[in-house]
Parts: sequence; structure tokens; C-alpha cells
Amino acid sequence: MDGNDAPVRKLRLEAVEAALREVSAATAAFEDSPEGKEVLRALQAAHAELSRIGSGDDVREIVSAERSLMEHEREHSVTSRAQADFLDRGIKEMDVALNLIDVVRSDPERYRKMTAAAFSQPRNRIQGLPKDDVRHVLKGHRKDLGGILEALPFGMGSFRRARSRLLEVRRANLRQADQLYADLQRQALGL
Repeated sequence: MDGNDAPVRKLRLEAVEAALREVSAATAAFEDSPEGKEVLRALQAAHAELSRIGSGDDVREIVSAERSLMEHEREHSVTSRAQADFLDRGIKEMDVALNLIDVVRSDPERYRKMTAAAFSQPRNRIQGLPKDDVRHVLKGHRKDLGGILEALPFGMGSFRRARSRLLEVRRANLRQADQLYADLQRQALGL
């Protein structure tokens, strides 16, 4: 490239800036519309309900809520095959976690037998507790939500803030679920 490309690059940057201004204006117009206000109210209601669920002490309810959100995203928000595959895998992982939570709750002896050999090495434990599928799923999904949060587009005003808050409460709920599950593990293992 030579110095003559500078005016072309400047024109391209100006076009990008103009397009971003259009997006911001359209977003602001939608936010002020009755439909936009309804979407914002729905996001706020979802945040409040997720906060309520996360403040409880039922790990199964928290994980079930996250699974339901993933199903909803799968049905209503998928724009590519990769997204669909990602959500399908996540839903299956949540099912595995829910099944194992049920085992830990209802059959501690079976859980002790399942984990005795498989998680005997210190590297397979977190604070002395088995680093089983539930712990992996919760940690991995929390990390995935963090990536989505970081990738949210800027300039979306109150929608971005509401969506960010929703992702943040989901991450907080998964942290809470991890702590509650650790308590269940301790009970099941007699620790």
C-alpha cells in the first residue's frame, strides 16, 4: 500500500462510523417505541425472576432454569448452525448435571461408590470434593456466559444494559448452584 490509500481508508472509516450512527439511532428509536419498552420490561421481569431463583437454596431449580433459558434461546434466537449445535450440547450437559444432582440427593451411597475410584486423585477434586460432571458443566457454562457477555455489541443503550444484567445474574446463579451442589456433595459423602 502506498500513501494514496489513505483517502480510501478514511472514506471506509467514515462509512463505518455512519453505519454505527444509524444503528444507534435505530436502537434509540426502538427503545422509545411501545414495543421496545415492552421488550425492556420483559427483560427486567426475567432478571427479577432469575434473581429470585438464584437467591434460593435449590440447586436443581437453578440448573433447570438455566436449561429452560437455553431451550428458549434454541427455539427463538438461533441464527446459525454453530449456535444451534452449541445450545444443543449445552442442553444435553444440563440434563447430565440434573440427573447427577438427583443421584447425589436421593442415593448418597450410590454417589459415594461412583466417585470413590474415579475421583480419588487430588487433581480430580476441588476443595476435597469430586470434580464431577456437575462441577464441570456449571463452570464451563459460567465461562461461556462470560464470553457472551464480553461479545455483546456496544451502543445498544438500555437493551445492552438489560441483556448484560440478565447474563450477569445467570452467571451468579451458576456460582450459587456450584456452592449448593458442593454442600450436597459434602452431605452425600459424609464430609
